[in-house]
Amino acid sequence: MGASSHICAIKRIFYVQDFDYSVIYKEKYYTMRKILSKIAVVLTCSLISCQKDNFGYEKIIYLSAEGEELDIKGEAPVYSLSITDFNGNGAESDNLSADVVIKVTYQWLSAVSAPNTNKITVTSEPNTSGKNRTLYLRGMVNDTHTEIKIIQKK
Repeated sequence: MGASSHICAIKRIFYVQDFDYSVIYKEKYYTMRKILSKIAVVLTCSLISCQKDNFGYEKIIYLSAEGEELDIKGEAPVYSLSITDFNGNGAESDNLSADVVIKVTYQWLSAVSAPNTNKITVTSEPNTSGKNRTLYLRGMVNDTHTEIKIIQKK
């Protein structure tokens, strides 16, 4: 056994170790790449949904059975309001401007938005039906609908 055979044996050892290392490295690389891509997707979806998440207006509001007046605040003013039931029947405001008072009333619920404010005031009549009732308040904000489900308790 000469020096050259020892060198070949040493090369084989390093080659095997380098090969094993590269396989492990590739597995870690692809695993990390998958994790980072999933994080990127989640962050992107979160940022998009936060930006357009009902424009800061709550998605569901519960009102007491006695009837009440409640201010709902958002991030941008509405320029049109409508109140509908589950089937889409309802009423819509005549105004299509954020520069005038917007009013709409349907069944037991009224909604008013003052000019250029990020606030909608809802007023409910007392609930004497003995069961929960639900209406949907929709508003136009930046050419997109915002929707608030309003449930009045029994």
